[in-house]
Amino acid sequence: MPKISDIQETPNPNAVKFILREPLTSGVGRQFASNDQAQSDPLAKSLFDVGSVVREKIENYPAEKLESLVMSVAKEHLRVIEVFGALFGFFIGVVQAVQFYFYAHK
Repeated sequence: MPKISDIQETPNPNAVKFILREPLTSGVGRQFASNDQAQSDPLAKSLFDVGSVVREKIENYPAEKLESLVMSVAKEHLRVIEVFGALFGFFIGVVQAVQFYFYAHK
């Protein structure tokens, strides 16, 4: 079970605050030189199990907010796709009209 119960935003956009379910240690510090060493410690393993926290947050995120977030990010890209589609459609239509004009009169 993950030790992180919640992640809160802070005024600093590059930092977040982790709210824990229980105290981490009883005053004993831990240090790991590599990710492999941390995997053998249950506390470190559960602390850095960010995937399950992210998965849980996404599953509990309101669908309306998620949709508005995705649309706000994708809006510009969708507009570019729309404009290029219109341009390509126009040029293909012109080519077809010219082709029809020359081949229909023969």
